[in-house]
Amino acid sequence: IDTETDDNLLELYLKAARIDVENYLQRSLGIRTIQLLAQRLPDNYKLPWGPVESVDTADYTLFGDILKEGGLDVNIEYTTNASLVNSSIKQAIYKRAFDYYENRGSAGPMPDIVKIILNPYRRVVFP
Repeated sequence: IDTETDDNLLELYLKAARIDVENYLQRSLGIRTIQLLAQRLPDNYKLPWGPVESVDTADYTLFGDILKEGGLDVNIEYTTNASLVNSSIKQAIYKRAFDYYENRGSAGPMPDIVKIILNPYRRVVFP
């Protein structure tokens, strides 16, 4: 990468790649606060986009990523952490960013090699 323009592009591609990886994994790769609104939530509900650090709303408790209490008209906030990030996930982000860079303007779906790297960490939800 020789120019400042390419440096700026790479920064954008790395951010886009991280977002792609998070969406593929259905998990958070950083610390963020998420608000969950539900008309009805069952007891022992596995919170999406974990790993979950804490529930910030009173009267709710966690067991891992599982919210013990359900209820009606639920409005809770919880915080995720960055514990999922490891060298394999970083490698997948770099490979996806490289794909964006190599195919500027025409990057397609996530490459199979990236999916293979990420599959062990993926949160799969069945309907």
